[in-house]
Amino acid sequence: MPKVTVLLTSYNHGAFIDAAIRSVMNQTFTDWEFLIVDDCSQDDSWERICRYQDPRIHAVRNEVRMGPEHAFRVMDEKATGEYVAVFHSDDMWRPEKLERQVAFLDEHAEIGAVFTGVDIIDETGEVRSPEIQDTYTNCFATKNRTRYEWLNTFFYKGNALCHPSVLIRRQLYRTCGLFLDGLAQGPDLCKWIRLCKTQEIYIMPEKLTCYRVLSGEKNTSANTIKNQRRSYLELMFIYRPYFELTMDDLLRVFPQAQRYVTPAGAEPRFAAARIFLEEGSTDSLKLLALEVLFDLLNDPAAAENLKNFYGYGFPQYVEETRANNVFHILSQADGKLSKNETIFYWRGTTFLPENSVSAAYELSPDGMFELDAELDGSPMDALRIDLCQWHSAIAKVVCLKCDGREYTEQLQSGAQWSGKVDVFACMRPQYFLFFETPLSVRKVHLKAYLGQDLQAALERWDAFVPERDLELEQAQARAEEQAQKKKRGWPWNRN
Repeated sequence: MPKVTVLLTSYNHGAFIDAAIRSVMNQTFTDWEFLIVDDCSQDDSWERICRYQDPRIHAVRNEVRMGPEHAFRVMDEKATGEYVAVFHSDDMWRPEKLERQVAFLDEHAEIGAVFTGVDIIDETGEVRSPEIQDTYTNCFATKNRTRYEWLNTFFYKGNALCHPSVLIRRQLYRTCGLFLDGLAQGPDLCKWIRLCKTQEIYIMPEKLTCYRVLSGEKNTSANTIKNQRRSYLELMFIYRPYFELTMDDLLRVFPQAQRYVTPAGAEPRFAAARIFLEEGSTDSLKLLALEVLFDLLNDPAAAENLKNFYGYGFPQYVEETRANNVFHILSQADGKLSKNETIFYWRGTTFLPENSVSAAYELSPDGMFELDAELDGSPMDALRIDLCQWHSAIAKVVCLKCDGREYTEQLQSGAQWSGKVDVFACMRPQYFLFFETPLSVRKVHLKAYLGQDLQAALERWDAFVPERDLELEQAQARAEEQAQKKKRGWPWNRN
């Protein structure tokens, strides 16, 4: 019986599949079986697969398209390895990948799955230049965490693990519920959330996996409008495991859930729903939270607990269904979309809804907007600015001022990658401003760009010329001239 089952999912990658197969054949670790599942490719992928006659290779071809997740059902029927390594027909491995990972799992029974560092390669197989900036640039650049920290990261930032780099204990597919039909954009994230509910994972720092990025947004996970639409729905299914956590586990994932532990008791599903409503990065998560609250109110025992623990019932729920505009029912004014932005301020604990203000703005056809918000002037440690409720937005802050003082350069972005614009591929656009010492702020002025077309945004901001302050430039020029005169020993006021 082989130690490792290698599962390769294939679909229309005839140009790359030979390199993928050879990267398995060239592994320094050789105790493996190789299962290739071709999802009814329409190119020459299947013909190329059939050329390999190694007895360790078992190839299966679907008569019709079944989707990549069907391959895991095939693996469940045919695999015999203790561990499973998964990758795709356009990716590659370094020769020592399996050897290093098998040794690690053999030595660490407490770890459920081990990943590796990742090189991003192009269609020629070359490692991409670090100067290329897109959603893949820093996608897999991450550090090791506890499983609770991973669940926190998945909630706030989305996926940061590379599926083609994983080696996982095979029994976990069943015990953790990792067989997922119906997901096209987010099955990887869903697997890792379910896995980390019970299992610790580890990322080896060595870059032993090559993840290929295709031109023209041809990757299955590409940040296209079609994929964004699908992702909105899938998020409701992907994040459901958070509502299965015990209160103790929920507190380890979200320490702020402590505010939902009362002397009378605590309901973890209610606490999770509150966090999803208050801090969820997309409206999909808010809709999921409202669904959970609905179910709790229609469970007599749970409804009694909500009443006793939190004074929560029908009046509070219907108010939340009004306040959370999850379906983006917007008004029109002068041909411009009316939007809403929320500014949270942090007072020594965390960003809470009660410490926030919302300001309406109108998004012009070119994606620009300006707004002014009034705060209460009390000291605060930081600001968080939520530009909108969009998932996968592209933004650029042109100007941020607090009481007239500019802080644009000090802003920190929660974007997945940042260049000339900030791309929020997994969450709504959020910016953070941290003050060195608590600061009283009364007025916030913001000028920014917001859109969802990356190419249009890059073209716009490549040509962007900041607005010139001629008076400031003239004053700076006069100061420089005077400094030069003083340096040369000229009289300071000489005319």
